[in-house]
Amino acid sequence: MRIILLMIICLILTAAPLLVVQAEESDVSSKPSMSGQAEADAGKSLFEGRCQTCHQLPEPSMLRPNQWKFILAIMQQRMQQAGVPQLTEGESEMILQYIVGQSG
Repeated sequence: MRIILLMIICLILTAAPLLVVQAEESDVSSKPSMSGQAEADAGKSLFEGRCQTCHQLPEPSMLRPNQWKFILAIMQQRMQQAGVPQLTEGESEMILQYIVGQSG
């Protein structure tokens, strides 16, 4: 019985951040789109170059914009823990805009 209860608590704690992100009212996709092809190319290059060094690239359409924003924040924490240089705020925003643009 204790094992089942522990498993349920772990499941809730694992899913809670995604539920919180879904509840946010701000919508990242309402931000102005990229100003040009150069920024789109830079976002793609950062996404492929930085993200793929640690794991397989995720499919942009698998999450909503607010969820991607949350995932990028988690990845920043993991990069810090692994001693990998973190993304700058501008790099993170370029990756987010690229992913959101591709998820359409």
